[in-house]
Amino acid sequence: TGTRVPESVQPKMSHEHLMRVVMGPQTDSFTAQGIATFLSSIYKVSQQSDRVGCRLEGPMIEHADGADIISDGIPFGGIQVTGDGLPVVLMADRGVTGGYAKIATIATVDLWKVAQALSGDTISFNAISPKEAQHKLIERKNELATFKAESSKTENKHSQLPRVTLDQETFEVYSEDGKPLTQNNLADTRIKQLRKVVVSVNGRDYTFEVGIERES
Repeated sequence: TGTRVPESVQPKMSHEHLMRVVMGPQTDSFTAQGIATFLSSIYKVSQQSDRVGCRLEGPMIEHADGADIISDGIPFGGIQVTGDGLPVVLMADRGVTGGYAKIATIATVDLWKVAQALSGDTISFNAISPKEAQHKLIERKNELATFKAESSKTENKHSQLPRVTLDQETFEVYSEDGKPLTQNNLADTRIKQLRKVVVSVNGRDYTFEVGIERES
């Protein structure tokens, strides 16, 4: 049996994506109107998007004095605004440096949304502080760590149950009175004894005599 992933951990798949962003590092390269346009508009993922960059179509973002800057480093999720005024989210295969002003950077916790966005999906942006972006990432990592720990406990619990394999399928073992054999009730048995166990396969019951022996 598989492990059910809690809804709180499951990614929320959609064709409308709200991306949390940290503004900068070159917000001074844009006019106040340009920044307002960026934060209030809905953009569409272009068919020209690839692993280098997620190109967006929509309202033009106004530069203060041109799109070019002295080339500097590009973080994963950095949002460049090219000379045509349209944003490009830089992705996994981006270059090391770039010469267009970056208006914002996608919060790490939301990067998966960009990677999963399809052509025609819509993207909008919400500015948060660097501290909040860090907090959201830590919160997400803690959720995943908790789920992983709980899953490990469940797997360890199930791994302690005896199993019978029949026709390449594995089944739990139950005693004649319908109770599953576990380490606990095996420990209550005599040092050595025979016990009858029943395995049900596709509606048919199979009875086995199992020899149980505990190490002293």
